[in-house]
Amino acid sequence: MDPAWNDQTLAADHSVDGPAVDGLAWRMGEFAQQLHQERTEADVLARLAQTAVDMIPGAQEASISSMVRQAMEPQCASGPLARRADELQVRLGQGPCFYVVADDPVVHVPDVATEARWPEFIARARDVGVGSMLSIRLFVASDVLGTLNLYSTDTDAFDEDAVDVGVLVAAHAAVVLVETRESDQLRDAASSRMSSGRPRGS
Repeated sequence: MDPAWNDQTLAADHSVDGPAVDGLAWRMGEFAQQLHQERTEADVLARLAQTAVDMIPGAQEASISSMVRQAMEPQCASGPLARRADELQVRLGQGPCFYVVADDPVVHVPDVATEARWPEFIARARDVGVGSMLSIRLFVASDVLGTLNLYSTDTDAFDEDAVDVGVLVAAHAAVVLVETRESDQLRDAASSRMSSGRPRGS
């Protein structure tokens, strides 16, 4: 992973300008509130996948893959195309989500039919109906959480606006995801302490 990439770099390189700013800011605020209302990590991921489809231009389906003990694992998908594509990447050990975690924080595949990287995955993705893809790193500071993956059956589905909005959605979601994980850990620790303090047979 390139250490030069951080939240400030992404904010500087991917910004939304023009009259759409006010509307986008309102929608991002609403999105952040919705994420904070979710109680578990699974709920946050499900909300993120659906909101990504609703907010990011060109996205027909979305998914999240997470880093679990240094391994990539599919966590949530809004539909069957995203689920199959994520499973292919993990099974083959190649594809945009792996590249996003290790190298470039944003990977855009405008046309799967002409993509030369990850040949085995690309051939399978084309077979299941993927036309174009956009993958974005989920991270806070140096903590890489996973990837937000966006799919379309159309080619050239994701333009510059889609990349800009996708980066903003991923940044908001990553912060809430970290907070949710920390809350889950505290709750589990408290539950464990309570269980260990109970008398035998209770």
